[in-house]
Amino acid sequence: SKGKEADYVVVIELQSGKHGFPSEKTTNPLLDALLPTPEDFEFAEERRLFYVAITRAKKRSYLVADMTTSSIFVNELIKDNYDIELNEFDITEDQKITQNFYCIKCQTGIMQPKINRKDKTTFYGCSHYSLCKHTENGCSECGSRMMRINENTSNYKACSNCTNWLPLCATCGGDMIYRKGSYGLFWGCRNYSGNDELSCQYTINSIKTPKGYKDILEISTNTKPKSSIKESNVIQEVWDDKKFTVRTDAYEYAKKLAMTKKSTVNVIEKDGYWLVELKNR
Repeated sequence: SKGKEADYVVVIELQSGKHGFPSEKTTNPLLDALLPTPEDFEFAEERRLFYVAITRAKKRSYLVADMTTSSIFVNELIKDNYDIELNEFDITEDQKITQNFYCIKCQTGIMQPKINRKDKTTFYGCSHYSLCKHTENGCSECGSRMMRINENTSNYKACSNCTNWLPLCATCGGDMIYRKGSYGLFWGCRNYSGNDELSCQYTINSIKTPKGYKDILEISTNTKPKSSIKESNVIQEVWDDKKFTVRTDAYEYAKKLAMTKKSTVNVIEKDGYWLVELKNR
């Protein structure tokens, strides 16, 4: 029996991770050896349960998910163009962009927002914790997730919500921070720790601002630091599905498109480019 029907069904906590649905918890290989052979179709049992849940409603089913850590089942419904309504309720612009950010260390976990208990700041941790303990700080201005981009032959972290960004160390990949030395101002790696053998000594005087983001302090021994904001020329007058070869351009366009059309936007990574797709439902 599939259970009783109801006028409305609300399915909550449709999140990814080891405590999500479906659960992405990794089991011990010895335990796997004692269990029956899993079905070829991924998460087959959970898919059947999910199907039963969303088909029990006489009128409408509601799926509740945080799109920054949404379940793969929710993402599949959106990306495969199932007959669902996405804009019945007002949501923030970040929630209108359907794209998961994967852990750079384990490659399979999803970076999820968490709160530091000491200073109440936002950081992001891998959904495969404690097997993977990789964490990253959120944006220092708005707390949103920082994306990694490569531009101008340099690596950066750029906010997914505002125009804040940080350069990354060319040697170890750590965050670069603004420092003051004997000869003036410069960028130094956060992993610098004096004369320690494991200390990163990489420094640079100036770094070019990535396209579409605000200028931060220009480092120079001859001039005073200054700050200004540049307008991005990425967004055009015509709003439509577009392809981008630069990820920051894709996300900038997606945020403006979601705000202008008040609709959900997909950012889909393809082979060599990013597709920004407007969902009209």
